[in-house]
Parts: sequence; structure tokens; C-alpha cells
Amino acid sequence: MVDSMGLFHEPQEIGITSDQYVKELAESINIKVSQEMLDSIVREVVEEIGVPASSLSIPTFSGISRRNLNLRPTAFFFIKCSLDSKEVQQFYSSAQDGYESTQLYAVPMVEVENMASRMPSCHRGGFALYKLMVDNRKIT
Repeated sequence: MVDSMGLFHEPQEIGITSDQYVKELAESINIKVSQEMLDSIVREVVEEIGVPASSLSIPTFSGISRRNLNLRPTAFFFIKCSLDSKEVQQFYSSAQDGYESTQLYAVPMVEVENMASRMPSCHRGGFALYKLMVDNRKIT
């Protein structure tokens, strides 16, 4: 079948011969998109903090929070780093995109909890998601 613009709409015209093939193709695309999303998160951390990718765990999706002001959603992921804070600071000093921030702090959890009330609403939500994950999985 060809529409008014001359585009084909018959799957067999491009080699799709069964619904199973369409399902397998969709699953393959979903896997590739998911992997690219996780890889891009790791790339961002590597570029902005400077730590090697080999020191990072696979990102774990922790949830979505939204701003109260404009309702914009933000996805949050957890990544564990095998380096200590001094090593991270050393890498940060020469990070490729370190200019995107002014300083990196290692802050005890108690201080983060105290700062939470001054965070933007979506970040408070992200912190709450992290706390739920820690409480449920005992992540340290």
C-alpha cells in the first residue's frame, strides 16, 4: 500500500513478514534504547566528575520526582562509585566538563538531610527516593 506521499505502508516491503518479527524488532530496539540511556548517564558522570567509568556501578533507576512550580518531571538514578572521596576529588580537578559546576563536596548523610528543606522540590523528591532505596535495600 502506498499513501498520497508515495510512502510504503506494507511491512513486507521492508522485510517484515510476521507479527513475531515486529515484536522481536521492538524488543531489540527497547533494549538498545535502555542501554543507551544507562550508558549516557555513566558518560555524564565521567565527563562532569572525571572518575573512570570502570569505578561506577550500573545505574539503578530510583524513580521520578517533579517540581511543584512547573510540574517538570526529573528521573533519578543511583550509581555507586568504588573510589573514596579523596580520589574522586582528584579526578574532579581535571574533569572534561568540570566547568559545568563550581565545586564538588563530599557531605555526610546527616548534612544532606539537614539541607533537604532548602532543595528545589524535585531534588527533595529525588533525595526522598534515595532514602527509600537505602531503607529498602540497605545501600551504603
